[in-house]
Amino acid sequence: EWPKTGLDHIDHNKCNNKIENLREVDQQTNSKNVGKQKRNTSGVVGVYWRKDAQKWSAKVRVNGVLISLGNFKDKDVAIQVRKQAEIEYGFHPNHGK
Repeated sequence: EWPKTGLDHIDHNKCNNKIENLREVDQQTNSKNVGKQKRNTSGVVGVYWRKDAQKWSAKVRVNGVLISLGNFKDKDVAIQVRKQAEIEYGFHPNHGK
């Protein structure tokens, strides 16, 4: 059956169209399983260096709303806060990989 909403490639590989790698999801759910962009410098989606504040910033987008999780001196703390938010908001385990 052709999907009524959209398709998510669970492993982020658009060439891997095996049925076990595909799931029918809406755009909102699909956005909770995106890969890390090539220009990402922190290694984690939603964590970036704020030059003006000289701190690491963590943010997450949920239902189209960008939520600031805070600014941190320690990169590892920013990553930890972001990863906790991903769990809290139901992101896919492959998100950011």
